[in-house]
Amino acid sequence: MRERYVDPKSGLLFQAVDGHSGRPLDAPRGSGTLLGAYFLGLAGHPFARELYLAARRELWAPFMGFGATLEYPAEHAGGRGDIDSGPLVLGRSVSATGLMLGCARQQGDEAVFGEIYRSVHLFGAPTRQSGRVTFALGGPLGDAMMLALLTAQPEVAP
Repeated sequence: MRERYVDPKSGLLFQAVDGHSGRPLDAPRGSGTLLGAYFLGLAGHPFARELYLAARRELWAPFMGFGATLEYPAEHAGGRGDIDSGPLVLGRSVSATGLMLGCARQQGDEAVFGEIYRSVHLFGAPTRQSGRVTFALGGPLGDAMMLALLTAQPEVAP
């Protein structure tokens, strides 16, 4: 995995590879790296921490106390958003930022978690009705994602 699918410069996962040769077809990216880190983290796999730390080092781009994550590392800045990343705003990805929230929770990174949580409250427009919280701008899928990311925990041994 590390030899073929991790960019040696950034430590991030390549987003797409050729199915036959394994050759990277795209730059290393935040949404794919953090998706991998999130699911590996659920299983308690140590590679999750490596991917998270690489993303934090290469992609973490907070602004005025609000958390945000770049989709591309500096070397590949200017890449476009797609169905995986969502729209990019000043290079920042909604998907990568959301996944960084869950990974920060898994990894116990309270500072990053707190900054992204502030962003969620600003841009997600949470509302509370009958004891339930819903994010007005995310719809049902956004609510489901927020539930998963806000409650993310690493696997605990029995």
